[in-house]
Amino acid sequence: MKRKFVIFTKMFVFLLIFAFFFTKLSYISRKWIAHTTGNISGFYGLKRNSLDICFIGTSGTFSAFCPMQAWKEQGFASYNFCINVLGADAIVYAIKEVQKTQKKAVVVIDLFPFISHHLVHDGKMADYAIRYNTDGYKYSLNRFKLITKLLPKDKKKLSYYFDLLKYHDNKLEFCTYGHFLSNFSHHSIIKGYNNLPWGVTSPAIKTNEISALEPEYDKALDELLEYCRHSRQKILFLYYPYGETRTEYGLSCDSLAYINYMKEKILKDFELLNCEDFVDDFSFDYSLDFWNSGHWNIYGAEKITRVLGEKFVQMYNLKNRQTEEKYKSWNEDIPEWDKYVKSSKASVLEQRNSSGNL
Repeated sequence: MKRKFVIFTKMFVFLLIFAFFFTKLSYISRKWIAHTTGNISGFYGLKRNSLDICFIGTSGTFSAFCPMQAWKEQGFASYNFCINVLGADAIVYAIKEVQKTQKKAVVVIDLFPFISHHLVHDGKMADYAIRYNTDGYKYSLNRFKLITKLLPKDKKKLSYYFDLLKYHDNKLEFCTYGHFLSNFSHHSIIKGYNNLPWGVTSPAIKTNEISALEPEYDKALDELLEYCRHSRQKILFLYYPYGETRTEYGLSCDSLAYINYMKEKILKDFELLNCEDFVDDFSFDYSLDFWNSGHWNIYGAEKITRVLGEKFVQMYNLKNRQTEEKYKSWNEDIPEWDKYVKSSKASVLEQRNSSGNL
């Protein structure tokens, strides 16, 4: 009996050691994508219960709000828990991930994934989009369930559950950032914001029409609302002041017709902040502030952050935390953030000037 116990103990210890190093190697080998793995690993680097607001969304979301600008101007702590091409059917799992460490934060959910046809489990998305939705998470039961939810039944899942099997020969990532991402967390100066290029778009088309979501998106919305009803987290649904998306995204109707439909469901239990209701407050220059109808550059993001930041302070009575010791590193990040803003603006202006569109 004693011999069996020793053998069992050795096997158990071996498995623990193997799991430890396998996990570390998986994190180190993951492909570095600033606005996906970079955003989420930066979230994991935050102190527990340090956020006042956490934004969940897609590329439009992380290009819309600048947490460090809000920190400088209003003094509340926020972060963009965002990935590129977030699936509408993956939002519940993003909320669950946020709740592990930021239970006190107001979770702000961008509705754009329901409009821009970001749904992953329908099998129509390319592998890169599925990876966007899964590679950013630490190994956990929540990630396992997310992968099981998103992947079609006939798709081989092993390399998604254990992504080292896909990225084991990714030598570039081992050399460039792996040494400080072995825990898949790092200190993010930009707090999940990402500047995007320059482009031109036009304002959204206002409408009183109501257009139902396609069945699979309607189901994803119902599942999200049902989860939020039973969650103790403060939830706010948000639609940013996107441009005219019907033409660019190939929609069957104007995006605001979808919002009018979702509003009827959401307002039964939650608040919905539709930025189109006060779009003039942003004073957009549609020839400068956008990349395209679904994304902004730093010029547009500054305007959105200033307007929404003031609204959030009023809505949730947010404190100015700039003098709190817990947030010392946020103040220390300001000089680097200012450099980031300066270089981002220079890049946007260079792109516009080189296009001849002045």
